[in-house]
Amino acid sequence: MKLRKLLIGTTIISQIVFLGGCSEEAAASSGEIVLNVLEAGKEVTEYYGKATIKMYSEDEETEQIEIEEFVAKNGQRKVITTDLNNNHQSFAYNTGDELITFDESTQQAIKIDLEGEDLPTSNTQKEQLINLLDGMKKTHSYEVVGEETISGINTYHLKATHKTEDSILGTMEFWVDKKTWFMMKTVTTTADITSEIVYKKVDFSPDFSTTTFEVTLPEGIEAVPVDTEFNSQKGTFKEAEKAVGKTILAFSDDKVKIESIDWQEIGGEINRTEVNMMYVDKDNSTPVFLVSVFPTPTGEGMDIQKSKWMVRGHHAEYMEEIRAISWDEDGLRYNVMINNPDLSIEEVIKWSEDMDYQ
Repeated sequence: MKLRKLLIGTTIISQIVFLGGCSEEAAASSGEIVLNVLEAGKEVTEYYGKATIKMYSEDEETEQIEIEEFVAKNGQRKVITTDLNNNHQSFAYNTGDELITFDESTQQAIKIDLEGEDLPTSNTQKEQLINLLDGMKKTHSYEVVGEETISGINTYHLKATHKTEDSILGTMEFWVDKKTWFMMKTVTTTADITSEIVYKKVDFSPDFSTTTFEVTLPEGIEAVPVDTEFNSQKGTFKEAEKAVGKTILAFSDDKVKIESIDWQEIGGEINRTEVNMMYVDKDNSTPVFLVSVFPTPTGEGMDIQKSKWMVRGHHAEYMEEIRAISWDEDGLRYNVMINNPDLSIEEVIKWSEDMDYQ
């Protein structure tokens, strides 16, 4: 199974929040679980944790990674990731103002300006839980499986089962500390891919030193701003078409207008130019939807699957969790992610009929 970001666009993928989970008493209903969570007391604001991440494809283990997390009350974070297959390490530092990462295997470091950004990684376990319950209530059904002990901590086991086979989040299981809502274990299964995260050690009262969160890079290594790393550029519609190498369909300006256009030249496995256009309401300039466009991916598993959805006479895939619809037309893949909560997918499909080349 290919990476999902090959199918629906890296910018749209970056807006999908990683969601956590929890439960209440084994005999409690889902409604009672939600109510009790919202009224929950103690939250984890700092901790040290060591966990193992395993990835499986068709029940065969493909990756095994160890992570160490250092999380301070003031929001600073450090994560050390070790690939247990080759012992290569990577480091991530969140200073509050910047996110800096360093990959030992490539000897490359990048940095992202976090000023004004509200990242999901800055949320507490309780906040992640609330995001989960709210974000998946339409696409998943919940079941309290029972109580289990994970790495010496008593947990509730919650299972969230997707209601449709094409769900991008699949079936998710969470083992959550009864006292703190900390997710001690998470298992996610989508199609033939399964990921498992298990915390082997957690300290909720860590004694960090003054140097714990200092950014340490090897001599001669300088962190490159992420916009430079991905060669992100802003420009006009015609310049975006030139960058992607094809003419691009645009929505009619009767109701919406393009507020911004940027494109990125992405290397590696993805290896493509991706154009992103933010459409806003023509009258009040509020966000309506984000359109991502890039050359139609080729290879096994890259085709748009047949479904009940059709856009402009083409088969389309709709991802309800993120309210995004994708289709291929004239050598380009179009992804539309709806930002306006009052706008239905049916309306977007209707508006697409009036799309035209500029």
